[in-house]
Amino acid sequence: MTHPSRHVPKTYRVTVRPDVTQEQLTAITQGIIIDDGVTAPAEVRVVTKEENRVVLEIVLYEGRNRQIRKMCEALGLEVARLRRIAIGTVKLGMLKQGDWRDLSEDEVRRLQLAAGMIREKKTRSR
Repeated sequence: MTHPSRHVPKTYRVTVRPDVTQEQLTAITQGIIIDDGVTAPAEVRVVTKEENRVVLEIVLYEGRNRQIRKMCEALGLEVARLRRIAIGTVKLGMLKQGDWRDLSEDEVRRLQLAAGMIREKKTRSR
């Protein structure tokens, strides 16, 4: 499910310093050269922007080891805080590091759909 070949989006809330430029945001969406090659394009949006501190929401579709930290470092940004907030359509909520919860049947089905493990059943209209 979490393997990059499944292309299930992973959403992160990232606090970076200092301020972020439009060029840095564009670079994230186009791919950045890090130690093991160019990253796949990611989605990014600014959640909040304060003096010397920006909170971003970044959606990755590959998820290499320490990818967000390496991307930010390549752009000259310091990661002050990093937290995964969702995998596919499953929101992690306030789970603490190392905690877990059972998934509902619907959450499991949606993750399997996102990973291409099952197909959506088509309903026939009469």
